[in-house]
Amino acid sequence: LGLTDAQKQDQAEIIATLRQHVEGKINETVERRNLRQRTQLIGESFDDFLVALRELAKTCNFCNNDCLQKALRDQIIEGLSDGEAIQELLQIQDLTLDAAVTKCRGLEAAKRSRSDIKGSAEVNTVRRTPAPMDSRKQDTHAPTCTGCGNRPHVGGRKNC
Repeated sequence: LGLTDAQKQDQAEIIATLRQHVEGKINETVERRNLRQRTQLIGESFDDFLVALRELAKTCNFCNNDCLQKALRDQIIEGLSDGEAIQELLQIQDLTLDAAVTKCRGLEAAKRSRSDIKGSAEVNTVRRTPAPMDSRKQDTHAPTCTGCGNRPHVGGRKNC
């Protein structure tokens, strides 16, 4: 395994070397390509997307935390499925990863809220049903609308 005598005395070093030997060498180029190709899946929440990016970034061997932060920020912008969120992020001067995450979470929550409001409005919508016609006033020989039972409307059934 190529360990020095000093490394042979360090259990953590032995375990790390064995792990690297068993798992094989990491191909940094392949790992970074995998990160750059990751896009947000249909129906995937922003936080799930971010977790996936962070997991992929672990094996990319970025030079330091600053490089990692910038790569994650860039891939968020590149991989988001929400065009509105992308535009919002691109408008922010000196965008940081933290600012991008905060903005994306806020936009996602706002969309979810709008969707909830729209959904509850549809549930609360009262459908208008025509009042039953008084049989004494109804002319049995006059034609009736097949949609509502009243006399035919000018313009057809769309005016029921």
